[in-house]
Amino acid sequence: MGVVDPFSIARAAGLELTGKSEGLTLTDGTMELRADFARMLPRLKQGRLQQELLVKAARAKGVEQPWAIDATAGFGEDSLLLAAAGFTVDLYEQDCVIAALLQDALDRAADDPALADAVARMRLHAGEDSIAGLRHAAELVEQGELVAPDVVYLDPMFPERTKSAAVKKEVSTAASFGAAVRR
Repeated sequence: MGVVDPFSIARAAGLELTGKSEGLTLTDGTMELRADFARMLPRLKQGRLQQELLVKAARAKGVEQPWAIDATAGFGEDSLLLAAAGFTVDLYEQDCVIAALLQDALDRAADDPALADAVARMRLHAGEDSIAGLRHAAELVEQGELVAPDVVYLDPMFPERTKSAAVKKEVSTAASFGAAVRR
């Protein structure tokens, strides 16, 4: 399989992926979507970070350098929480357009002193199938070449809705953009 161009994929879906001063942006002409870790800074403050449910659930007692695999990275916000809590995180994002937005966010965050340490612990596997990655990791663990990850995180981006409350605008926009890109 050749190199996948996220700009062409977005265009084929009737969307535009463009570089702006704020970062790489996906737009349909009326709404814009961009991954941005800077807006997560209030959640990363030490007192608040330890109260995040994901961090509480993932925290492995007695593990000095915990390792997590985020098999459904999306915009990487959950991975950022784990990385800020000290995890090394391998992020898998199979959708090349979402992966391009995520890579741009990681690149911008690496230049932000408040985010640089956390994003240095995040490794993006753009366009890679997380199931294949997990199988490969399992083989290496079985052969004794790799220690098993402390956490394997799966978070379906758009689960079936069971509540009638409106979803956040960002999630609704991402869902419609994602559906257009997969057509």
